[in-house]
Amino acid sequence: MGYRLHVCRTYKVEYETGYFNHFYECINEILSEYCEEANFNEDGSIIEISKEDFKDFLNKITDNKDAVISIIKNFVKKQLAIYRENIGDIDEYCNNEYDYILQGFKEIYEQVDKDNDYIRLEWF
Repeated sequence: MGYRLHVCRTYKVEYETGYFNHFYECINEILSEYCEEANFNEDGSIIEISKEDFKDFLNKITDNKDAVISIIKNFVKKQLAIYRENIGDIDEYCNNEYDYILQGFKEIYEQVDKDNDYIRLEWF
């Protein structure tokens, strides 16, 4: 334990264009299922994950593609019932969404602050 309280001045917040438009529930469910160490705030709008756990998460969702696609399919079916959208072949659509989600998570991992051991994600 130290003897003095210090202010950390290097904390930066920078926002990019964002990922996973309107997939809030689906993405949070995937994170909850495959990233046990992810910390969510009360409403799930802020998620903090260590870089090490996030890297393990990427491997898990790659190794469990069919299970992740099942989560996506359940979400998509719910959305189709609400909005009555015609997306064509649901299996093809969900496979494409899986690829999009996996690529998005890989990009997030590449863009994180190299000076911090944690990744902070925010929905807004």
